Amino acid sequence: MRTRRGDLRSPLLALVAVATVLGSATACASSKGDDTPAEQAPTIADSSAPASRSQSAVPDPGALPTSFPGQQLEFTSLPKAKGPVRAALSTYLTFESLVRQSFRSATLPPKLKDYTNQPVLATFRSSANTMQRRSIHFEGPTSIAVASARGNKDIVALGLCLDTSRTRQVVKGRAKPLDGPPRAQVRAVLTDRGGRWVVTEYSGNGETC
Repeated sequence: MRTRRGDLRSPLLALVAVATVLGSATACASSKGDDTPAEQAPTIADSSAPASRSQSAVPDPGALPTSFPGQQLEFTSLPKAKGPVRAALSTYLTFESLVRQSFRSATLPPKLKDYTNQPVLATFRSSANTMQRRSIHFEGPTSIAVASARGNKDIVALGLCLDTSRTRQVVKGRAKPLDGPPRAQVRAVLTDRGGRWVVTEYSGNGETC
């Protein structure tokens, strides 16, 4: 996907991996050469119920967080997951909040390294450097629906729908709307690393949702 006057053209491409957009035609931050290939999906049946709206009058103290006001990030639905799948989902939520922080500040949050492997981290580091160099950052809310979560004790795949319809890119102080579909499919894969879940793939397929 090419850029125009330094702008980032597609909401999916821009908000998934800025540096990858600028360097190639795919928006995929994955671990090539990792012992869990990016294209490998869990081979067990979906262990979670369909995603449900994360809304209630009284929040469940044991529920996973769905709102990150500092990053203007809201999760509109989460699957009912248990065990390792729930643990991986919890890690993903924190990871995603750090990704949004990165795009809003054009810097790499130090904690992000605790939630990714090196190839994915390198993509976001390059992304932050590119944004700084071009004086670009993002503003406005992002909504994400986690449509599916399936996996086992070793690997979990998440199906996501990103809504960036109210997100804007700010280029040298000037706010501009993002081109492309406002809602896009994204896939995240998390792998267990000795009892610690890390994101080993974060990619878009170009499809809307």
